[in-house]
Amino acid sequence: MEHRGVEYCGQCREYPCEKYEHIDDFDSFITHSNRRADLEKVRQFGAEAYHTEQMEKIKILDILLSGYNDGRKKTLFCVAVNLLNLQELREALREIESRPDMEILTLKEKSAFAAGVLSEIASRRKFETRIRNCKMWVCLCSENEKCNGCYSDNCPDYTQCENRKCSMEKELPGCYACEMGCKRGLLNKIKPYGFTLFIKRYGIENLLDCFGENEKRGILYHRKGIIGDYDDFDDVEKLIEFIKTGKR
Repeated sequence: MEHRGVEYCGQCREYPCEKYEHIDDFDSFITHSNRRADLEKVRQFGAEAYHTEQMEKIKILDILLSGYNDGRKKTLFCVAVNLLNLQELREALREIESRPDMEILTLKEKSAFAAGVLSEIASRRKFETRIRNCKMWVCLCSENEKCNGCYSDNCPDYTQCENRKCSMEKELPGCYACEMGCKRGLLNKIKPYGFTLFIKRYGIENLLDCFGENEKRGILYHRKGIIGDYDDFDDVEKLIEFIKTGKR
C-alpha cells in the first residue's frame, strides 16, 4: 500500500505485479475468491463506486440475517453475499420477498427457501462449496460455524478422525476421491457412506444441486440438533434416491 502512495493495489500502474502471479494458489478461503475481480472494479470504476456497491451488499445481508436466518444460515448468507454480484443478489432478494405465502411460513421454512434461492443462483456460476470429509455441506451444517473443512484444525475431532488422517496421507480432498470402497471410520455410517457413493457416481456439483433443491422443498440437513431428514435411513440406495428426488 505504501508503493507510490496508492491506496489500493488495483490503482497502481504496475498492477498486477509479480506478487499477484500465484495469489490464488495458496489461499483456500472461499471469500477470497473475488479478490482479483474486486481489485479490477476499483481499477475500472474507482474506490467510491466500489464502496457504494459494498454498502448495498451489506444492506442485503442485513435483510437476510434479520428476516431469514433460523440460526443456521449465517455462514451461507455471508458467503453468498460475498461471492454473488450485486445484480444476482437483487434478483435473489426479489424472488425471496415476492413469494406469496411468505408471511405464513415459519422462520425455519423462510430460511430454507432463502437458502435454496441463493444456492440455485450460485450453482449457475459454478461456485464450489467445500465438502467436509464428514460429508456435511458447509452451508447446511450448523455444528461449527468456524469450520473450514477437515484439513483445518477447527473440528473438535480432527486429531482422532481416521478418515481425515487417511485422506491427508493419500493427498486426497476426501474419501469420495479414493478408489477404494472401504467403510472405515465415518464411512461405517449410512449417511456419510451414502454421500460418498453419490459423489463418486454423480459428482460434487450434483450433490450440492440436490441439497439446494431439497432445501427449497423443506428438507433439512439438521432439523433437531445434528439429526435431520437424511439420517433416518438403513439402506444406502434409498438414501441416494431420496437425495436425488426428495421423495421417500
